Amino acid sequence: MQDAVDAFLHEHCRVVGDLVVDAFRKRRLELLEDFPNPLRAVEREQILKLLRESGGNKSLTARRLGIERKTLYEKAKRLGISFNQ
Repeated sequence: MQDAVDAFLHEHCRVVGDLVVDAFRKRRLELLEDFPNPLRAVEREQILKLLRESGGNKSLTARRLGIERKTLYEKAKRLGISFNQ
């Protein structure tokens, strides 16, 4: 009888543990969607600041960031920065 009880408890504890882990993972994903990556936000603001300071000159902005102009375009696309403003 004790073996049956132990097996029952072991199975239910595992299920409860799995549910908690699944709930945690789901909530973590929701939080990541609610709060953008702070590093990306800082990167975006820095690029926008340098663009303003350079009068929109993308070559100068890329140079000041220490990246290729092509990389600036890729980052801008990823960060939702439009050069058509």
